Amino acid sequence: MICLAFEFTSRRRSVAVGRDGVTLAESVQETGRETPVFALVDRALRTAGIDRAEVGLLALDIGPGSYTGIRIAISTVQGWALGSGIPVVPVGSFEILRKRAAGLGRPLPWTFAVDAQRREFAVRTWNGDGWDGDVRLVPDTELVRWIRDGRTVLGPDLDAAFTGIAEFGPEVLAMIDATRMHPAATDLPQLATAASEAVPAEKLAPVYLREAAFVKAPPARPIPGDPT
Repeated sequence: MICLAFEFTSRRRSVAVGRDGVTLAESVQETGRETPVFALVDRALRTAGIDRAEVGLLALDIGPGSYTGIRIAISTVQGWALGSGIPVVPVGSFEILRKRAAGLGRPLPWTFAVDAQRREFAVRTWNGDGWDGDVRLVPDTELVRWIRDGRTVLGPDLDAAFTGIAEFGPEVLAMIDATRMHPAATDLPQLATAASEAVPAEKLAPVYLREAAFVKAPPARPIPGDPT
């Protein structure tokens, strides 16, 4: 079966094509604010020598990660699936990062970190046999302490999250840079093919790093001299 996979959760956006779990081609966009979705799709299909009509499975990373990127991937996959009836398999970012880390030879346990904004990170730790609990949020100071203590911390765009924060100087930024590892669409065909079942495209939802919170605005304050 031909799988078309989308990974848009970090600054490195990628699309991959695989056959029976084996990746045939990947196209990548690493710069710029726009995500040329169908240019990436066409490039990956062309490189793999696959026609769009041959695609029989859609896969995507549903996060956590870039809110905008995940939304783009979901809307693309939903439109494709609803128009063609092709099954969809969502995969979480931490599963993709775990697969990538397996080829790096870094000492266990592996702690994966994704920027959650507000100087916090969503983290999860793999001990070699399973996950040590659920995803949780930790402050950036704790993440830096782990790295200084020699803990294996890996994740996408961590350098950008720390840049510009006065208390973290060049030494910390150099350590953070060494932790960089992006999820990639090239791992999705295998993970999606091995997954137990697909989900209805209309039920796809991103993995949020925190629950949405809304603050009610205070009552309007009259402005002297304003006739309204």
